[in-house]
Order: sequence, then C-alpha cells, then structure tokens
Amino acid sequence: MRERLSVVVGQHHDFFKRKRSITPQMLASERLCLLSAEFATRDHVDDYLRVQKVSPAIVIEANTIGALIEVVRRSTLVTILPEAIGEQHPDLRNIAISPAPKPRTAAILRRRDAYQSAAALAFTRLCRDFPA
Repeated sequence: MRERLSVVVGQHHDFFKRKRSITPQMLASERLCLLSAEFATRDHVDDYLRVQKVSPAIVIEANTIGALIEVVRRSTLVTILPEAIGEQHPDLRNIAISPAPKPRTAAILRRRDAYQSAAALAFTRLCRDFPA
C-alpha cells in the first residue's frame, strides 16, 4: 500500500476550484493547519517543506485528523494529509502539489511464529489485495 500526500482545502478556499496542481512556493503565503509532531505524517510533511525551502505559517496543530478536517471545512486554512482522506469528504478537495512528496509505503509487522487472530489474518489479506 502506498500513501500519497495532498494539499487539502475546503470550499471557502480559493484553491477549491483550481484544476491544476500548485507549487510548494504557493504554500509559503498560506496559513496551514497540520497534524502535531506525534504523527509520522507530520514528519513527512516537515521534511518535504524543508527540502522545498518553504516555510508556511503553521497556525494550528491538531492531534486528530477529524479536528483538521473540521477546521479546513469551516475556514480558509490549508492542510496536507494523505489523499485518501480528502477523497472521503465531498466538501473537501485534494489539490496536487508539484513536485509531489514521495509516497510512503505501509508495512505490516508481525512475529513469524506468533498467533494471528482471524481478524488479523483477514486484515493482512485485505492489505495484500489493496491496489498499490
């Protein structure tokens, strides 16, 4: 499974109607709300922005994705989240960023000889069948 990051905006933001991708430099003048530092996604976002030499104003940090979604939905703030999250909400829009952040690969770690519940085995099968 691969996770791709996307800029996510709500209907109140000018980017909402945009058809083309944005550049990292366009984020420099935006106000962002991001996941807090406990999340691996935040590390990925920070690394990407650092490599692109962009320092946007981070005005809100949240420790839940749900909180970020609500803030973006009701404001002109921008966030960067896995694109699958933006796709789940019709009142949000994923905006591609170019160059795109490198996708991350998800992995399932388990002990080779440990007991696996039926649910764990089903989840593993589901992940294997998930399109990359």
